[in-house]
Amino acid sequence: MQLPKPDSTRFKRRGDLISRLLEHLRADQIIHHREDVVAYECDGLAAYRQRPMLVALPDSTEQVAAVLRSCSQLDIPIVPWGAGTGLSGGALPREDGVVLSTARMRAVLDIDLENRAETVQPGVTNQAVTEAVERSGFYYAPDPSSWNGSKAASLPPITGTKITEEAMHGYGLCPSGRPLSHV
Repeated sequence: MQLPKPDSTRFKRRGDLISRLLEHLRADQIIHHREDVVAYECDGLAAYRQRPMLVALPDSTEQVAAVLRSCSQLDIPIVPWGAGTGLSGGALPREDGVVLSTARMRAVLDIDLENRAETVQPGVTNQAVTEAVERSGFYYAPDPSSWNGSKAASLPPITGTKITEEAMHGYGLCPSGRPLSHV
């Protein structure tokens, strides 16, 4: 597999990107020293590696939108990052890009037992989804191999290819230049 060649002009915008991100994120939410981003150079598929230019660790939807907006304005590619356990290479960072990690987005936002639904941030693990409702006699039954690593608000880790309405209620969208909306 041929890895994407970095665009050297993007590295020249790195300082500007960090400044823009610091307007919305705390310093501890941006990893940008070369030796510190090594943990994000590959997901569970270690055959292909590229250290990202930087890693953003937002903890809110608004911060995610700010990272997306800043990167879009500066033509910096983004790779979303969940738990980093994927084996397909889907979270392969770009050397001239930003890894957008959802690891700090771990809040259970709403529990609706009547409709058997939880609204969670994308960093919530499957185990945490069950723990939030188990006192009420409920549980989430994902593919057992994904119990600790996969993220509940990502596409459900159910073995198969069809996503049903019962499994997915919606995602937040942030179209370029428009306000955040939900579907």
